[in-house]
Amino acid sequence: MSLSAYTYQVVHHDPRTHRDASPPPEWRDQLQAMRHRIYAEELDQYARTSSKRLHDPGKDFVLCTRTSDGALCGYVSWTPPPRTAFRMAS
Repeated sequence: MSLSAYTYQVVHHDPRTHRDASPPPEWRDQLQAMRHRIYAEELDQYARTSSKRLHDPGKDFVLCTRTSDGALCGYVSWTPPPRTAFRMAS
């Protein structure tokens, strides 16, 4: 498959308002299902749920969707550093 077969979108989710930066409408359910498959079923980092969903995907991430049908293929989530300064020492 070529790179044009996929679409990448940066999303900022505001948990206070539940507003998102124009993601596809079905992104949240697909993301919660994907997180459950990976973190609960494959890696056993979370308890499995009857809904087969893990909530709270974070606030900032990139969605990778298939251009042809909008299906979620993957995502990358990150947590930005706090606004306060920090220092790393070796």
